[in-house]
Amino acid sequence: MECPGCGAQLAPYYEQLDEANRLLAEAFNAVTRGEIERARELGSKAQAMTPLVAEQVALLQVRIALSERRIADAWEQAQSLPDAVREKPGLLHEIVSLHEVETTGKQHFNLALTSARRQYHTDASYHIERAIELIPYLAPVWRLAVKIELKRGRYDIAQQHLEEGVQMFPNETYLASLALNRNAP
Repeated sequence: MECPGCGAQLAPYYEQLDEANRLLAEAFNAVTRGEIERARELGSKAQAMTPLVAEQVALLQVRIALSERRIADAWEQAQSLPDAVREKPGLLHEIVSLHEVETTGKQHFNLALTSARRQYHTDASYHIERAIELIPYLAPVWRLAVKIELKRGRYDIAQQHLEEGVQMFPNETYLASLALNRNAP
């Protein structure tokens, strides 16, 4: 393939574009699998190969921000996409929905915290369960869930929350120390 204007060989450029698109497809799959650093690396390589994939790299960055629960960053990045990007309206709608879910989850967390402080453990348990459904990716939710269920004397449920919390947040100090104390002979 030659450029009709200057006669330059176009095959190398198309090959670069194909390779950049392959890298981006792999990067989007990496985000889906939770391999965020791998996705960043692949996106950077693709962007360095050709500027023709800039919009796809921007979409990848929005997906990465969403997977890291950086909703405000995702919103800002999605807003900056050109209006011609066909995924933009759906992406903005998805971000708004996720923001609403997170806000509702944090409201339930705050209600659980307030109820627990007032010794209304049944109410606290209800609200922390809703928070777990909506924002399980926040360690404080799991800490509070364990504390509430221990206060209620529901040790089996506290143990379940503890195990799930430690699995999700192995470096979370309170959960790890509680798990060690509960497993000690």
